[in-house]
Amino acid sequence: MGKVVAIHSFRGGTGKSNISANLGFCLARRGLKVAIIDSDIVSPGIHAIFGFEPDAPRHTLNSFLAGNATIKEIAHPIDMPEVAAAGGALYLIPSSLELSEISHILRNGYNVSLLIKAFKDLVSQLTLDFLLIDTHPGINEETLLAIAVADCLIVVLRLDKQDYQGTGITLEVSRKLGTRRLLLVNNVTADHDPREVTTSVEDAFGASVIGVLPHAPALMALGSSACICQKEPDQPFAAAIDGVAGRLIDVEGGALQ
Repeated sequence: MGKVVAIHSFRGGTGKSNISANLGFCLARRGLKVAIIDSDIVSPGIHAIFGFEPDAPRHTLNSFLAGNATIKEIAHPIDMPEVAAAGGALYLIPSSLELSEISHILRNGYNVSLLIKAFKDLVSQLTLDFLLIDTHPGINEETLLAIAVADCLIVVLRLDKQDYQGTGITLEVSRKLGTRRLLLVNNVTADHDPREVTTSVEDAFGASVIGVLPHAPALMALGSSACICQKEPDQPFAAAIDGVAGRLIDVEGGALQ
C-alpha cells in the first residue's frame, strides 16, 4: 500500500512547495509512482513549478470537492523524460487559481470527508507508492486533516527563531495525532556544518532530521519556474533532495513492499 506523506511548515516562505515538487520528482525518477496534491486551497502555488498556466482549463482539487470531477480527472500526469526512462510516474493534483472557486470554498467550506476520500482514492486508484501532500502553512482544518491521515509528517524549518517556535507547536500536534514525525532543515548557509545542524535540531525537538538542505542561489534564480532536480541536477540542493528521497523510502520501509 502506498504511503501518504504530509509536507508542512508552520510559516510560509520556508520553501515547502519547491521541496514537495523536487522530492516528488526524485522519488518518481527512482521508478516509483508518485502524486503531489496541492491542498493549499487558499494560496496554491506548486502548479507553477511544473509549468501549469493559471488560465489553462483543467480539473482541480476544488472540482473534486465540488462534486464536478473524479479522482482520475484531477490527477494530471507530468511528462518528464527522466521519470519515464526509470519506469516511474508523476502526477499533480493542483488547487484552483480561480478567485470565484477560492472564494466559494472560503465562504461555504466543503465536506471534510471528501478530502479524506480524495487522499485514499488517489493512492488506490493510481496505485501510488507515495502521495505527497503540500499543505497550507500554519495550523488549520486542512493541515490537521492532512497530518492525521498521513503515514509520515515532514516539517520544513529554517534556522530561525520564529520557525523554531512554530515547529514545536506543529510537532506537538502531530505527536497527539500519532503521526510519524521527521524534520527537514532548509536554506542552511555554508558557514553551518550539516552534522552540527542535525544534532542541534534533533536535540531541540526530539525528532529525527531527514535532511539538511543548503542555501541555493540557483533555486532562487529559477523563481519556482522549474524543478531544480531536473533542470540542474548537479546543484548541491538537488543532490541533497535526492538524498532525502532515498532516506524517505528507507524510513517508510520500502513503499514497494
